[in-house]
Amino acid sequence: MESIYVILCAVAIPLFTVWQPFDGRYHLFALGTAAFLFAWVFSGPVFYVSDMPFFIMCLWFSLTSAWSTCPRESWIDVLNWISLFVLYMAARRLPPEMFMLALFVPIVPIGLLAIYQQYSRVRYGQVVEVKGKKLMAVCSGVFYNSNHGGVYFTISFFVSLWLARQVSPLFYIAAGVLAILVYFTKCRSAWIGLGAGLCVASFYFFADTAREVYEAILLITVISAVFYRMFARKKGDIGGMSRKGFLVTVANTIRQRPVFGWGLRTYRREQFYSFINIHKRWPEISKKYLPAVTHRVHNDYLEIWHETGVIGLGLFLYLLWGLPYSADPVLAGGLIAVMVIGLFFYPFREPHLAVSFWCMAGALTGPPSGPAQAIPLPVYAVLITAFAALAYRYAYKKLLALHYLHSRPDPPGREGNIRLLKKCLIHDPYNTMYLAKMYQASHADKPALALQCAVRMSEHFDGNVIYSFVQSVQPKIQADEK
Repeated sequence: MESIYVILCAVAIPLFTVWQPFDGRYHLFALGTAAFLFAWVFSGPVFYVSDMPFFIMCLWFSLTSAWSTCPRESWIDVLNWISLFVLYMAARRLPPEMFMLALFVPIVPIGLLAIYQQYSRVRYGQVVEVKGKKLMAVCSGVFYNSNHGGVYFTISFFVSLWLARQVSPLFYIAAGVLAILVYFTKCRSAWIGLGAGLCVASFYFFADTAREVYEAILLITVISAVFYRMFARKKGDIGGMSRKGFLVTVANTIRQRPVFGWGLRTYRREQFYSFINIHKRWPEISKKYLPAVTHRVHNDYLEIWHETGVIGLGLFLYLLWGLPYSADPVLAGGLIAVMVIGLFFYPFREPHLAVSFWCMAGALTGPPSGPAQAIPLPVYAVLITAFAALAYRYAYKKLLALHYLHSRPDPPGREGNIRLLKKCLIHDPYNTMYLAKMYQASHADKPALALQCAVRMSEHFDGNVIYSFVQSVQPKIQADEK
């Protein structure tokens, strides 16, 4: 049962993300985990003491929803973290060769698609002009973002490297191709992570003691940060200013709730209040670092601190610190590569990236050890019922709404789109993306419907989509006023 679950997650989620770049991957992952938990009852679920650190971390992450400022959004990430914990437990109970090969399966079509995009100059489904360059950085198009593409190919590189050592040397060819794809994504955090992972792997091959290895990891991390600063964008580039703006904003939110945090998936909401606070208290900082709007901090460690407080960050770091890195140099290198990338991105939680990371962590940790405790059936029934209810409310209905969003409108045109959006809002009534689209489609001749959408967006303010929406409609409002 564990093998089917892990293999399906390893294969289906990255391929699904290529087709559907929105939050559908979270919902699919949660539903798959719910189905596995129902089926797991027939084989007798067993809990090991060595699973306890991850379990305690997930428990604390779930508790933060009690004081979350955006609980509807927080429960999506709660389901995601629990699913990652279940995946990690299942991967530990399987031979690594089984799911490492499964992780490689989606790499083939995604890598071929990236190569096709590279040479056909296709990015995000559009043809881009070439300004005197034969090759463009378009490998990111498979995940609609260069960071996602760079991280995915970096993880895939170490998966291929492990398979080359354990299964067949032919996988070295795939590793070489993936290293080239990492370069063409132009994702500098992926470049640094790949280099740091290779250095750590080599240290594990040659270091005499564990202390030397940990010193090497620390040294590589510092060097990586220095190189990242050297590769940073030029002054005045809005992209470079954005990353600095993220750090300033999240530092202010952490300052306000350093111990318990704000709750999962709340940065997109709290960043706007942080902008106002920074502008009032430190106007010179506000002028120097322009407000940068994003749905994630682009530093997973700081975002976990923002969401779950120093308690959650400590539990997360303790989990990473406790992994037996000396057990396998290649897996250790791959995990360290992702940890370094986590300083500049959020690879620990995005399902199409995190599935590979936590499967590799499970392979590195190995089979569970220590006392085993069979979970009593009544307790397991309560837990699985609660998870299934949450998955139905926050995953299945949202996934169904995304299905309607991608359906063909009937009749074609604006009226057909409004009908589809109404179906979306029936299943996901507070989704700001649907509400913003509905407002834009109806504000001209359906003011009552537009007002209802605006009121719902105000009730469920999650930040990023509303900011983009205001930017898009502001010129129209100004034109109407004139």
